[in-house]
Amino acid sequence: MRKKKWKDKDKAEFLKRLGTLLAQGYPLAEGIELLTVYKPQHVKDALRSIVLKLRSGTTLHQALEAEKFPQDVLLYLYFAEQNGDTSTGLVESGELFSKRVDMIKKITGLLRYPVILLWVVSMLTLVMVNYLFPHFQNIFSVMAMEPPLITKLFLSFIDFVPFIFWGGSAFVTLFLCYYFFIFRKYSPHEKVRILQKIPGVSTFTESLITYYFSSQLSSLLKGGISILHALSIFEGQNYIRFFKDEAKSVKEQLQEGYSLDGVIAQRSYYQADMSLIIKQGQSRGRLASELRHYSDMLFSSIEENVKKTVMTIQPICFLLIGSVVLLMFLSILLPIFGLINTMG
Repeated sequence: MRKKKWKDKDKAEFLKRLGTLLAQGYPLAEGIELLTVYKPQHVKDALRSIVLKLRSGTTLHQALEAEKFPQDVLLYLYFAEQNGDTSTGLVESGELFSKRVDMIKKITGLLRYPVILLWVVSMLTLVMVNYLFPHFQNIFSVMAMEPPLITKLFLSFIDFVPFIFWGGSAFVTLFLCYYFFIFRKYSPHEKVRILQKIPGVSTFTESLITYYFSSQLSSLLKGGISILHALSIFEGQNYIRFFKDEAKSVKEQLQEGYSLDGVIAQRSYYQADMSLIIKQGQSRGRLASELRHYSDMLFSSIEENVKKTVMTIQPICFLLIGSVVLLMFLSILLPIFGLINTMG
């Protein structure tokens, strides 16, 4: 059993390199074997396991599923294999995976410093409350003086912190109980409807659903198959159940005589302009390319919005932590100056 983990960054690079080798004419198993050169032992073991599965008749996306590749990447590869364009699917899924890894790394980096600062401030506050402020209170009590207003405010804030902590802990506990015992039992569409009711999350959810549906549908239609056949392929995958159920529902409505743009327009979890893109693409006979351009723009928009959100959160965290630090030091310095003036 392999102890070391195959890193996500290396998995993404593997997909891109394998796709390039397939485009150059290498057979799938030979391409994977070629990529084992200069790899760490745990990665070599993983790649050899994939090759063995492929030679026993397992499909590529199923072999990669055993190596814990993300569900959306496996879905991408499933569609690429169905479309007969595995090399392009590998490269595109690898690029998508790589962008997500880079995005998570940037988000982690941006949030690391506020978390470290929060920990340092918490330790300083703990020391001050337990050791420094009791001495101040004794001194002011002996000298029959009132501590400065800002010191009183800080002490009141400290007294209120346990309520914030326990209130936050109770909220997190209730949220986890709701998620594990109630939310997870809902159907995918019910989960999406709940997410749509949360401000901020609703827009991101709709953009993500629209992106995945439009990008994968465009890749299938690019191969020349019909919309109904493409939806049947959607329905046949088992990686993301929402799209499985969605494809079945949309296909049933199309078979009843409804148009694709009309069906999409009735569904609230897609971006409003998607139905217009579909209508224009069908009228021009370029539905696959129109959806591809549309999904590329959606991905860029999602990426930009995530960056903006993180870049907004970081200065807010710094501002809050800075305000606490300023209040903390003023609550120390002002009593000291007051005592110095009294003794002078």
